[in-house]
Amino acid sequence: MVAEPLSNARAHASETAPNEASTQVAVDLAKAFSAFGVELAEMRQVIETSAHTNNELTASFAEVKSSAERSGEQSARIKETLEQSNQAIHTSEGCVQQSRTALDGANADIADLSRAVGQIGSQLQELQRALVNISKVSNSIEAIASQTNLLALNATIEAARAGDAGRGFAVVAAEVKALSAETTAATKEIHETMAQLTRESELLIEQGEAALAGVSSVEESSRVLDGSITELSVAMEQVLHSNVTVNEGVEGLASGFTSLADTILSMENDVVDNAKSMTETVSRMERVVDRADGLVASTAQKGIQTDDAHFYGIAQKVARSISLAFEGAISSGEISEGDMFDTSYQPVTGSDPEQVLTKFTALTDKVLPGVQEPVLKLDDRITFCAAVDRNGYLPTHNLKFSKPQGADPVWNAANSRNRRIFNDQVGLRAGQNTNSVLVQTYSRDMGGSTVVMKDLSVPITVNGRHWGGVRLAYKL
Repeated sequence: MVAEPLSNARAHASETAPNEASTQVAVDLAKAFSAFGVELAEMRQVIETSAHTNNELTASFAEVKSSAERSGEQSARIKETLEQSNQAIHTSEGCVQQSRTALDGANADIADLSRAVGQIGSQLQELQRALVNISKVSNSIEAIASQTNLLALNATIEAARAGDAGRGFAVVAAEVKALSAETTAATKEIHETMAQLTRESELLIEQGEAALAGVSSVEESSRVLDGSITELSVAMEQVLHSNVTVNEGVEGLASGFTSLADTILSMENDVVDNAKSMTETVSRMERVVDRADGLVASTAQKGIQTDDAHFYGIAQKVARSISLAFEGAISSGEISEGDMFDTSYQPVTGSDPEQVLTKFTALTDKVLPGVQEPVLKLDDRITFCAAVDRNGYLPTHNLKFSKPQGADPVWNAANSRNRRIFNDQVGLRAGQNTNSVLVQTYSRDMGGSTVVMKDLSVPITVNGRHWGGVRLAYKL
């Protein structure tokens, strides 16, 4: 694109008169510089986009590296926990083994107790049978004593009948009767003792049977406990085996995370270096674009007929009209000069992107549309024509960019651009420029997309004071 105008310049130089050739060369050079500036602006936009992507990558790398480092730390903690778990399991295995040994001893004691209880039960039953036999003998003795007592009574009666002859026999009969009475009393006592022994032996037998049943229950519980201990031992062995497998995996993960963190760090450093290089490249290209735009502005000022000169003439007229309108409003008392230069920007509640108002916004809404709107019809390439103050505040935009804000901030950014402060580099330079003309080739943010265009600005003065500038943006 740059080579074509330059070749045209050489061609015209050889085919036309000297003055005409010089003029045409200047025109072709201006076009070449303009095209060169556009290409540089497009390249700058690409590089800026890449730089922005690099910055996002840098942030992402930092997050990924941080995540990898945290994961490595978590892996180390998991490994430490597994080691503690293994140690606890080994300790538990020792306790389980001790419990098994104690349980085996208890089972042996329970078996001995069971046998002892069984033997005691058998002995008590033998005792009970012996008591029954003793009771039978006691009953026989009691019967004999009763019979003896009866015989003694008869002997006493017969001795009484015999008189003196039977007196000795009566003495013997009395002794026999007394012995019979003692025997009866003794057998009665034996019966009572036997009855008590029988009751106690029966109670002991019942308690022995209950104890035997309890021992059987304990034996069953011991068998169940023994089975549980066996299952617990098997489970702990399985856990140990699983822990070993997991530990190996965790070690591999920890090593992988460390390697990943190192790789990410290296990539992050490369991206950072690349971003720095891109930033430096963008800065250099901005300087080159500024120089190219400066040359374009210079040719426009000198009256060389180029597209930029055409738009410069339009912007000059608009700036003069706005200056006269503002000065007229001050002269008529419609607004004070102090309010015309008001910078106390008041935010519009709920606006997104933020819109602001000043003391002169009402005046610009009244005056500027009549000056700015007709400009859009002068050339199809004109995108907008708007006045901004020295801080980049654009109070009244073209009607197509002054729609009421809605709920979508992206839509608002493209369609509700009035009452906004555009304090980016292009906006500030346009508002603060005091030279007769400033040409800037830039990428315009249209809310979700960008477009490369030119921004030609001319200063606006009010009663000799620099108020801002008129911005005329046009497509290339």
